[in-house]
Amino acid sequence: MVKERSTIVLAGMPCSGKSSVCRELNKIQDLKVLDLDEQIEVETGRQVTDIIRVDGITRFRELERKTLLECLNVRPSFLSLGGGALTSAANLRAINELGAKLVCLTASVSALVNRALEDEDRSGYKHPKRPLLFEGEIDITCKPEEKLRR
Repeated sequence: MVKERSTIVLAGMPCSGKSSVCRELNKIQDLKVLDLDEQIEVETGRQVTDIIRVDGITRFRELERKTLLECLNVRPSFLSLGGGALTSAANLRAINELGAKLVCLTASVSALVNRALEDEDRSGYKHPKRPLLFEGEIDITCKPEEKLRR
């Protein structure tokens, strides 16, 4: 079970299943579920793709950082990060410093591609090159393609 003040942060590539896994975890342990991209959309009244297209990726990353810090203070919770949130060392430091547990979801290339093609919101968006997470910072790695066991 999750400790009283814990935040479980799910990270991974776009379409790796972060939001879906958060919803499934919520069925097991009734904690608040936050999706970083959805929180940004609520706060700005705009879609993430629109923010990136109109304001640029740098402005989006600024909004992402601010919103991440707000979300990390909602405890206990499950927090699903956007696909590129951990391209910032500052974001990773904030997660670690606030004592959150970082879970990295992995998926095969074919699964990621198939999910992206099925999702109309993502299919037209080209993601910038991203550095991979440093494996030593990940608390747990799992493949959401395998059924979550209760």
